[in-house]
Amino acid sequence: MRELPVRTVAAVMAVVVCGYFALMADGLKAGYFPDEMMNLHRHSEQGWGGVLTGLLLPWR
Repeated sequence: MRELPVRTVAAVMAVVVCGYFALMADGLKAGYFPDEMMNLHRHSEQGWGGVLTGLLLPWR
């Protein structure tokens, strides 16, 4: 597997972070923000795979 260009990785990370904050803003308006954050925090202790799992679980 060849290495990805730094710019591509940075762009993808920016999109992911912006999308994450947009979802959290929606969550704040909907009133389930604290539970989602605790859930995400618990998963984040398992590394990036855990963070992705924490983000995807609520929408399954």
